[in-house]
Amino acid sequence: MNSRPVFAAALLAVVLLPLSIRAQESRPFQLALVTPAQIFPDETEITGLRLSILYGRNAGMVGADVGLVTHTTGDATAVQWAGVNIVGGDATGWQQSLVNYNKQDFRGLGQAVVNYTAGELTGIHGGVVNYAAGDVSGLHGGVVNVAGGALEGVQWGLYNQSQMTRGFQLGLVNFTRGAGSLLQIGLVNIISGKDRFPVTPIVNWSTGN
Repeated sequence: MNSRPVFAAALLAVVLLPLSIRAQESRPFQLALVTPAQIFPDETEITGLRLSILYGRNAGMVGADVGLVTHTTGDATAVQWAGVNIVGGDATGWQQSLVNYNKQDFRGLGQAVVNYTAGELTGIHGGVVNYAAGDVSGLHGGVVNVAGGALEGVQWGLYNQSQMTRGFQLGLVNFTRGAGSLLQIGLVNIISGKDRFPVTPIVNWSTGN
């Protein structure tokens, strides 16, 4: 008996089985009441539409994400409308909710009462409170805007804070820890890394690096 066809078939099965399993891990639609009461288990990736009536959780999200509380433990590339939106990995797209909580980087437009990004922000945060623990490249527009890293762009609000700024801060109180190349306009303007006149009313600026 020629064993070559049998061996070839077995080898092909070994190669294709992981691909088949991976394909089954991605689904085009998810409906969740409260995880685990949902159509597909939470380790499934959704590429399409997810509807989370109360709370839905999945490993990845690509597409449209709508619900009261939406939770993606991995990366999300999506339009997300929710009461509370949670992304454990990197997030890219448009987020509109009461609270946007991104545990890593966010790229896109985030609109919420509270925008919280534990990594870097590239794009726009628009809300009452906007916080990014890392660098911000883009716009912070709200009542309180805080960049834990460097700001390259604009902060516009009542209170603006960054580690270092290359850009513009407009608010009642503007605070930058480093010098940078920036212009501040507000009631109180603070550039703590500036040698002369680090605190001024109305206008402050720095041409440092």
